[in-house]
Amino acid sequence: MIRTETYLDGHLVKEFSMVNIGPSAEKPYDDWIDGRHRWFLDGDEITEARALELRRARAEIDAGADVMAEIVDDLIGKSLRPE
Repeated sequence: MIRTETYLDGHLVKEFSMVNIGPSAEKPYDDWIDGRHRWFLDGDEITEARALELRRARAEIDAGADVMAEIVDDLIGKSLRPE
């Protein structure tokens, strides 16, 4: 069984091979856990280090966008205030 997680608007995909560790006497049902995983960028396999680098860069961009939005809101708010 395969499970996926997507990042960067679907461009970056983490694919997990699921492993069934059940059933057992204690758990009479299937019990799936994450096994090995691979990263793909637009369908091409990449290293985990590259994937983490891309996610970190996106987080920095998003944080910068939040700061810029606050600055713009401040500027718009100041320009609309009567003097």
